[in-house]
Amino acid sequence: MAHLKIKNTITFTDQYGEHLNLSKRQILEIDELTYKWLKDYTWSIDPDYDEKTERCRYYKTIYRKLNVKQRSQFREIKQEVKSNYEKQDFEKRRFEIKQKEYASLKLSDNELVELQEILQKIQWETSDKSGYKVEDYKINHRRNLYLKIAHEKLKTFLNQEQLKEFYRVDQLNEDWIKKGQIELIVNMNESLNLTNEQAELIYNYRENKTSKDSKGEILGEFEEWELEKSFKKSILNEQQFKKYLEWQEHNEKLRISYFDDENKGKIQKIKEIESYLDYLIKHHLPVLCNWRETIEKDIPNNIKLELEILRNTYQNDLKKRLLEHLKAHKRHTRDYVPKGKILIKLEFKQRALIPSVYCLNKKQKTIINNLSKNLIKLIDNKQIELKDLYIKKHNFYIDNYEEYGGTYGASIKVIRNNEPNTNIQLINTLLLHPQLSKNIEFADSI
Repeated sequence: MAHLKIKNTITFTDQYGEHLNLSKRQILEIDELTYKWLKDYTWSIDPDYDEKTERCRYYKTIYRKLNVKQRSQFREIKQEVKSNYEKQDFEKRRFEIKQKEYASLKLSDNELVELQEILQKIQWETSDKSGYKVEDYKINHRRNLYLKIAHEKLKTFLNQEQLKEFYRVDQLNEDWIKKGQIELIVNMNESLNLTNEQAELIYNYRENKTSKDSKGEILGEFEEWELEKSFKKSILNEQQFKKYLEWQEHNEKLRISYFDDENKGKIQKIKEIESYLDYLIKHHLPVLCNWRETIEKDIPNNIKLELEILRNTYQNDLKKRLLEHLKAHKRHTRDYVPKGKILIKLEFKQRALIPSVYCLNKKQKTIINNLSKNLIKLIDNKQIELKDLYIKKHNFYIDNYEEYGGTYGASIKVIRNNEPNTNIQLINTLLLHPQLSKNIEFADSI
């Protein structure tokens, strides 16, 4: 891969470069195309941006860069891949497995297809209802929930005999999975010479342990290790436990070394956010506050009071969540990632500098209802006037991201909202304090 801004992903040139005998120039040009496509895909704020259309355009552009022979080879490769995929026929294979698994139910092919669909729905519903409370992690909670949902969904589809047979087959599958996991535990802990009984206890512990404390907060990694250590001490003999402690100590040292790498890895991100904050304070916020001040005289006193209350609520909530994040960071990394603490504060400082309310409750929405149409129109007009300002900020953010090591590739999840909530945008605008110094003062208090 030639482009420095593409990481952790297989590009067109990686996948087909050797097969198509691409020249160095072709590789450079196609990698540049890939970079521009990924960049646009990640950052585009065009409301008409269509991912499918842009992907097709990207591949058509690549296709034009291939010579006649390479185009023919590429079509052959794609056809071969398609043919191999069709040969595998995953759905057919999956059906045959289920057919063998539930042969004793004596279902027709159509009934078996329907059973597959029902089982999928049972799995989804079990996941949805598993919950995250501490009591949800009691022994066999998920299994009992699965059986309860299965009974409700299958009692009208299967007769009594079939239902009984289904439970028998299902339990056999569970036992088979458990047996395999127990064998795996024995093999992976060969130096401890575990008995099957000990391995089964470890399996049950892992399957049913909670990852949360009595308050419902997620346990830190070190806390989980202490709990596991206490459990292992209760089931291992003295010699086994001694070996386990040696192994655990090695793991802890290894994890701490990862923390050191994680700490160093945050340095660039800290510089990136510091640079972005500097831009906001020097170039973006002064203009926003200037026009925010121009509409202040048009805001009724009762609305000003409501805005002041909402601003205070937002700021207090921000400080509260900051403390929660810092507490969780301390719990999960102890003092091994000090840069992480700095990064959290900077991220919250950014949210403090430019208010951003993502949801409004009923009481807060009344502010919008009480605004005059003339005031709303005035604000909307001002926002249109500031369109270039927001575009400049967006472009700076992208350039700043790349300057401090930002790359494209791997798994990118982009959530586009082509129909922004104008009410939230309006509140965000009004929450900004008219005085520049007040906004900076609060951000500095974070």
